[in-house]
Amino acid sequence: MLAIMLGLIGLMELAGCSGETAGVKAQEISTTMNQEKIDPALLMTIHESELTEKPAQTIEVLIRTRGEINAKQRDVLEKEGAMIGSVMGDILTARIPVPAVSRIASLEFVVHVEMSRKQRLR
Repeated sequence: MLAIMLGLIGLMELAGCSGETAGVKAQEISTTMNQEKIDPALLMTIHESELTEKPAQTIEVLIRTRGEINAKQRDVLEKEGAMIGSVMGDILTARIPVPAVSRIASLEFVVHVEMSRKQRLR
């Protein structure tokens, strides 16, 4: 899917399009691609937060990355407001401000962001 989207954007540039074709802006395509990285439950939480205009809250999330994160990537996440907890290979736990979710999802090395869920031992 990503390859197709990048190919379409490349064709638009070759054809001299302004970035807007059939009512779809390049920024909207980018936003859609970022939203595909975000868990639907987390998207709903973000949307509810925007509607209620609550002060920026932090939420617990799981972030999957392209391989184990390095110090530079960790710094980037922390600059975006992530308070990193456990790191296990390409998965990490973090507390992040709601407004930072889409910025974190837009990072190249981030594959997926989802809301952390409480689990019970049976």
